[in-house]
Amino acid sequence: MLNIYKSNKIEVITELLAKELIINPPLITEKLDIAVPNYFLGKWLWDQITISNQISALYEFKTLSSYTEALLKNIFPSIDMGVWNFDSIKWGIIDSFEELNSYKESLPLSNWINKYLNNKKIIDGDIHNLTKKIANNFIEYLIFRPEMIANWNRYELKSGNLFNNLNTNEYWQPILYKLLEKKMSEKPACLYMIDVINNIEKITKRKKYNT
Repeated sequence: MLNIYKSNKIEVITELLAKELIINPPLITEKLDIAVPNYFLGKWLWDQITISNQISALYEFKTLSSYTEALLKNIFPSIDMGVWNFDSIKWGIIDSFEELNSYKESLPLSNWINKYLNNKKIIDGDIHNLTKKIANNFIEYLIFRPEMIANWNRYELKSGNLFNNLNTNEYWQPILYKLLEKKMSEKPACLYMIDVINNIEKITKRKKYNT
């Protein structure tokens, strides 16, 4: 069973979860996963619910990306859902700098790229911090903006549609994504999730039509 709770007040979510775990505790043999946006929020929720309920062994908090990957792994057991992890993206970005530099859209990053290329591709603090920030942004896109990732995946590098709904100073992002895409052995997990959702919708529509 999948339950989804939404609120802009973290205290409401905490109280709701704590009560739910008291009223409907999982069985000893049951594994209860709770998906949260990030590790730190999960840790904070875990602490607060433990204080409230005096128990913490019946559930586990997972980040949305980890939860999604685990869910999809059950559906696609032969596919490595962890290919698009932070470290792979970060090093893929560094490896893509030289090719990215050949695109005029890379101008907003030119200072960093030129420094990297002119300095014998040495990764100093500035380059490292930049790639960490970009990798973090891409992770956020994979989790919270899968429709944008799907658009980038759909179009080729030469297509103007690749830049839909972006400002010109953001055009380097889908280009960099396409360069990363060539280096990865699998497409991102969010695209597999979109495929699953689309298939479920098709099956649902078909059942309604047949009835």
